[in-house]
Amino acid sequence: MVRVRCLCIPVLTLAVISCATAPPRAERPADLSVITFNIWYDYENEWVARKQILHRYLTDHDADIIGLQEVISAIPEYFLLENRPLEWLERHFSAEYEIAGTESFSPLLVRRDGFEIQDSGVFWLSETPEIPWSNHWGHVVPTSVTWARVRHEGLDAEFMVMNTHLGVLNPSGRRRSIELIYSRTPSDIPVIIMGDFNETPRRYVSRYLRRRGFVDSHARSGGSFRVFAGSSFAPYRIDYIMVRGFELVESWIDTPREGGVFVSDHNALVAHLAYGYQAPLGPAPEGWPYE
Repeated sequence: MVRVRCLCIPVLTLAVISCATAPPRAERPADLSVITFNIWYDYENEWVARKQILHRYLTDHDADIIGLQEVISAIPEYFLLENRPLEWLERHFSAEYEIAGTESFSPLLVRRDGFEIQDSGVFWLSETPEIPWSNHWGHVVPTSVTWARVRHEGLDAEFMVMNTHLGVLNPSGRRRSIELIYSRTPSDIPVIIMGDFNETPRRYVSRYLRRRGFVDSHARSGGSFRVFAGSSFAPYRIDYIMVRGFELVESWIDTPREGGVFVSDHNALVAHLAYGYQAPLGPAPEGWPYE
């Protein structure tokens, strides 16, 4: 797919429109390609009209790591059959998701070729994170993190990736959630925390991570949430790929659509990363303000 960087001009390629904004490319090549995409919220466009567009978009990008949000239990089966190069993490939880009757979850997809999953799991953003569907801190619905410790076979190097969808309408719940997530990040390998944070960059979550050594891969990019309205609605950014221990090679925001049908009410975030690990910064001082 041809992309436009810095100018943010839509380019039609393979019937998918991609609007891209990125900092200049670094001299070294990327070791890892990452996408985060909130795909589901059924506002106007039905999933049956969107899933094939989404599949073509993800296949065209051929990313190594994909984090999705607002995924219902029926969606994994489609990707297990159609997206064979990717390992759908935590698919064994699907029966539990069905029983719980929850609306959605936030899985990870990891490329099988060239990557080895060392460990993986799910924890819930609550006082009891190991108890499935536990819900505290005022969340409207239970929220969780899907994580994986992955070895890049070509470089013989490990990294951690965490995918989440933080709660809406409750800043204090998001604050406690990101503090729990950060407490589970390793200090000896690079880390990616990505997903729908439901906060703009000036709010607590992004600032909390940046104070702890994470880089916002899309700090120079535009918005990511636009309620299926396309160019008639000015998007604002609540989706993130936050990285620590990686060099950012390039990043951009995509708006995949076909025939006027948008894949989602969110845009996709794409980042290409290179290994460049440095020791993380120390924690922020007690009482560090977030407003």
